[in-house]
Amino acid sequence: MNCCRSGCLNVATRWPRLTFASVAKPEGPRCALDFTGLALCSGHASTDPNDYMTDESWQKVVAAVKAKGRAYPDRESLHVLFIPLTPSRLH
Repeated sequence: MNCCRSGCLNVATRWPRLTFASVAKPEGPRCALDFTGLALCSGHASTDPNDYMTDESWQKVVAAVKAKGRAYPDRESLHVLFIPLTPSRLH
């Protein structure tokens, strides 16, 4: 599978995962958002959360968290991790 960035022909090796904490419990459990449709090569795997999370998408996260009655999410706590893309994860 190739990197999903336009014009990139490199092999994709990872998926980004964003994690965040709640405002009420910054050291508590973190929620995770997997971007499994965004297969990236090492050159396009940015660790900047803003490369994956727009203001509009953050508002959707807030709405989903509030709808479940959870504590308000802390956008400042966003952190990017990467899930290795292996053949077994493609199916």
